[in-house]
Amino acid sequence: MVHNFMVYIKALVFQDFESMEQIKAASTPAQAHALGRKIKGFSDERWDFYKLKAVCDANYMKFTSNEFLKGKLLGTGWRTLVQASPGDRVWGIGYGAEDAEGNRSNWGTNYLGQILMHVRRRIRNEQAGLEKALYVEEYC
Repeated sequence: MVHNFMVYIKALVFQDFESMEQIKAASTPAQAHALGRKIKGFSDERWDFYKLKAVCDANYMKFTSNEFLKGKLLGTGWRTLVQASPGDRVWGIGYGAEDAEGNRSNWGTNYLGQILMHVRRRIRNEQAGLEKALYVEEYC
């Protein structure tokens, strides 16, 4: 429910407490997403300051609270992670899986992939006993 958490934080940032309660009750990411589009007082400029941190924190909690999921993430090794979504050049690469590699030089921002790789690196560093300050926090 990473998406629900992100939308909840969005409502919190804009102090839309009514939406926060509705989002908390949402049972699917699609419901939370729809509610997130109705947050009172929303501005892209303000949300841009918070959104990457919210998604990073949510993914960190997701992968550190579930050993199976943590194993899956760490099992990706050092591979580049992407959201292969043809319609999303911000959170994804803007291409589907079948077209991704051939268009690598034209990829979108891929924030979600970047965040997942950051979370993976952070978990590895923590397992190795390295302090958080030893690595750059680009997204989180």
